[in-house]
Amino acid sequence: MKKMLSLEQAAEYMGVHKDTVRKLFKSGELKAYKVAKLWRTTEDDILMYINRPQEEKEATKRTRTRRTSQESVPIKYVNGRPHYV
Repeated sequence: MKKMLSLEQAAEYMGVHKDTVRKLFKSGELKAYKVAKLWRTTEDDILMYINRPQEEKEATKRTRTRRTSQESVPIKYVNGRPHYV
């Protein structure tokens, strides 16, 4: 049977903050299992996450873009709320 780790144990095992592990659980990057009311993962799942191919690591990186002041974005209002087109 696989050894199940709590969120805190997983964070300690990976050497990161527990909020980081929580984000990985939510995004689906790290497999998580709900046991009763608590989220758990296994050592095998952590090792698979750490050793995943470089292409997958690049695909999951966030990128930020900024608009220049010259750019204008058309706004359409639906039910009184702005929607950027």
